[in-house]
Amino acid sequence: MLGDLMLLEIYYGSGAAALYLEELSLRYGAPAIQKALRAGEIITRKILLGPDCGRLLVSLTDKGRNRAGEAT
Repeated sequence: MLGDLMLLEIYYGSGAAALYLEELSLRYGAPAIQKALRAGEIITRKILLGPDCGRLLVSLTDKGRNRAGEAT
């Protein structure tokens, strides 16, 4: 999961790299998401405007970037 988010950051930059929480949950499972949130490796942000208003986006924290870098 951290690697997927890191790959997005490489392509789009850290400000634009995020995935929907639902998509990550389907791919990695809710327990993995909760573990990464508790560890401070990812954060969630709520979309405030547009057709996706209310959905949550997940992005890396600095700690998550460091962990993703260690894994590669």
